[in-house]
Amino acid sequence: MSLYFGTETNGVFTLEMTGEAAQSGDMHRIPYVAPVINPGGDPITAPSYIRFVVGPGAGIAEGTKLTVVFSSSGVFTATDEQGNDMGSGTFTYTPNGGTAHLRMDYPMFGTDYDDVTLEYRAPAGSAVPSIFYGTQAVSGTVYPYNGSFTY
Repeated sequence: MSLYFGTETNGVFTLEMTGEAAQSGDMHRIPYVAPVINPGGDPITAPSYIRFVVGPGAGIAEGTKLTVVFSSSGVFTATDEQGNDMGSGTFTYTPNGGTAHLRMDYPMFGTDYDDVTLEYRAPAGSAVPSIFYGTQAVSGTVYPYNGSFTY
């Protein structure tokens, strides 16, 4: 492999492997943001908001982006990225040394709920996502519920 740096941040490479045609292309330095695992514990109280990105297999579509706003009185509201109402209800939040258990009940949808563990991997305001996993009940069916979040 040959690397040529034309500037401090850009260059070209050539990769030659025995019996194969040489491959070449441009290369660019990108910023590295190291993840912070359990950054000094978890929030003692629920964050004022969490932005969730839903993973595969949930009761709502994979890739759905939700913003959930929490009040100090134990009430939450959820909207999608277009601002559409995705429900509201009551929640409980129990911190546990770098993780927290979050249960959100949606009485407007009968027995629907989200019951997840939040695994904090970055501090508040970071672009580095943390992860969540648990279950979600939608219209009487329980689904695995996982994905990432920022707060």
